Amino acid sequence: MPRDEELRDRLAKPTLQRIRADRDGVHLRLRPLLDTIARRLFDSDFSVKALWSEHDLPRTASAWFFELGTTPAVYIAEARYEVARLLLSETDMRIWRMAQLLGYSERAFERGFEKRCGCPPQTYRDRGEPRRTLVFDAKLVESVVDLTPAESAKLVADLEDAVTRVRTFSCLGGAPEVARASELAYVEATIWPRLAGLRFKEQRELVRLCRPFTTSAFFDFLHRKSRAEGRRDRQRGIALARLAVDTLVVNKTFLEDLFDVLCPQAHAWVGNARRLDLDFLGADREIRTALKKLRQTSDPFAQGIVWTAASADLR
Repeated sequence: MPRDEELRDRLAKPTLQRIRADRDGVHLRLRPLLDTIARRLFDSDFSVKALWSEHDLPRTASAWFFELGTTPAVYIAEARYEVARLLLSETDMRIWRMAQLLGYSERAFERGFEKRCGCPPQTYRDRGEPRRTLVFDAKLVESVVDLTPAESAKLVADLEDAVTRVRTFSCLGGAPEVARASELAYVEATIWPRLAGLRFKEQRELVRLCRPFTTSAFFDFLHRKSRAEGRRDRQRGIALARLAVDTLVVNKTFLEDLFDVLCPQAHAWVGNARRLDLDFLGADREIRTALKKLRQTSDPFAQGIVWTAASADLR
């Protein structure tokens, strides 16, 4: 039905915008693949195999997606299920129809959704409205920055709106994707507006005082900012990449095993940022640190990112 497709396309806009943003920040060879993913995301016959066939590429091209910290299959699935969560939260569309519009059979959709979101689609929908309680420590934020009562009220309103938009609810024992969405809303609505105008030393201090993060949301956000802003200002790109490393150190206890996976990637990205600024000695130092920390994990994504950075030729 045309109306269902219009609903899907409207709710898919943020996801497609994110894919386009990823496209603008990656190596030229990866850009046509992301264009195809954005164009064919919901086609029922679209798969990684179809992607390779359309671009006449071998399977080994999967390694290119290490730059995004993922694989093509996961990248496509996460984009589709991101739209699925919005369809479940914002519409009363039947699940079989939703699966059809996202390019899945009903059974494959339900199985994949539960795997990624921790519960079946209907359970996700039945949980209802998100919590209206805030997902940040208001007193901590007010202790770091000087706010008038009016500013405090606006900050609270902005954050509540952000939390509502991502349809978050209790993260205790909930799906990792929900926890990550909640923490990302906190970063975008509260932390980043305060970080953006500060000097690097002040940014590091505010990061040190932020509440603990249990997902990679803060790190991922700063890494994306580093890539985006580094294209215009290379020193800024380096600073944000270093800040992303700091967020891992601050939250090491809470990130647990995730710390060992992300830490080598973080240093590899700082190395890339320094290399783009023609600071080859600094880049080599960061890459050596990344290789050293890589010994603490066998994660294939981390290995791919670090070894790609170590062998990169950016001439």
